[in-house]
Formats: sequence, C-alpha cells, structure tokens
Amino acid sequence: MIKQNHFWLFVLLASTCYAAYHH
Repeated sequence: MIKQNHFWLFVLLASTCYAAYHH
C-alpha cells in the first residue's frame, strides 16, 4: 500500500517534470 504522502510527492514531482517538458 502506497502512503498518501509519497503519493502526493510523486504527483507533485511528475507535474513539475511535465511542466518543465511542456514549458
């Protein structure tokens, strides 16, 4: 089971990477 904290951290990181690639 994935922890909520790690889940949101992953989402934030993925969102940042996505924004960086599509800037």
